[in-house]
Amino acid sequence: MGPEHSAAAQLNIEQSCVDEIFGQQVVVTWSLPSRMRRCLPLTLYLWVYYGNGKVEKLTYEVNQSAGYRVYCLKGLEYKEFQGIISYRVALYSGNQEIVSRRHHLWMEVISLDSP
Repeated sequence: MGPEHSAAAQLNIEQSCVDEIFGQQVVVTWSLPSRMRRCLPLTLYLWVYYGNGKVEKLTYEVNQSAGYRVYCLKGLEYKEFQGIISYRVALYSGNQEIVSRRHHLWMEVISLDSP
């Protein structure tokens, strides 16, 4: 199907963005009970397992009892990392894990690379 059949062409809207950007995102939301406010700030860890076999650990500071974080993988990075396969997220107070959730395909990766 050519660009003349797109919705923009049908509505006579200029198509300024010709290149498509492919990607994926992970959206993490939280809402802590009021008793947890005294534990703030907390640390949110997000482990992302990519299609190329690499795992990345991202760290975010949580200063509010409710909120969200969005991790985007798009464009050239999406191609390089071959997309997001799965993820795990955990909320920590100091060294103590409070709660964690994981994608149903998540499993811990055992690296055979020498240290």
